[in-house]
Amino acid sequence: ITLKNVAAKAGVSIVTASRVFNDHKGVRIGSCERVFAAARSLNYTPNLLARGFSRKRLQIFSVFMGEFDNPFFGGLANCLLHEFGKKGYELIICDSVRKAIGLNKSLGISGSILVSAGDTKLLDKMSVEYNIVGINCVISPDTQIPNIDVDYREAYEKICAHALRAGKKNSAFLSPVCRQYPNLLDVKYAVIK
Repeated sequence: ITLKNVAAKAGVSIVTASRVFNDHKGVRIGSCERVFAAARSLNYTPNLLARGFSRKRLQIFSVFMGEFDNPFFGGLANCLLHEFGKKGYELIICDSVRKAIGLNKSLGISGSILVSAGDTKLLDKMSVEYNIVGINCVISPDTQIPNIDVDYREAYEKICAHALRAGKKNSAFLSPVCRQYPNLLDVKYAVIK
């Protein structure tokens, strides 16, 4: 099913149908309703690649998260998906920085979000070539990346409190981030380095 099929079913031009899906301001409400109804009945989904190529940039961000096994990152990914989705962006979760770079190179996506990435030379190189936002990244003072520092202490405390309520006497984290919080490293907590 293509946009042409949707436009024909809605009784509008392809240009009007395209404007509806691209959130153009000058389309009548009645036309919008007909286009969306036609799209639903035909089970039509806009092609993000085609849309991005026509704009010369895909509204997609690659996301690399350093610690998939840490439950905090699921919540962070969900928050990022929600906030970027409100602005019309899609996110692709990558399991390596190299894959994030590959998406930048091959698709010309909008940029990358790197979480807990520690290779400063790689980050420096990427900051020159691509749009990057870092979250708790280890960056040098010269790196041109906006970096967001997140305090993970509350997340770790919640996990440990849950474990203690479940009758576990000790909790261990396989996480370099936890080392930043010396007050967590008492008898209840251990960090596996």
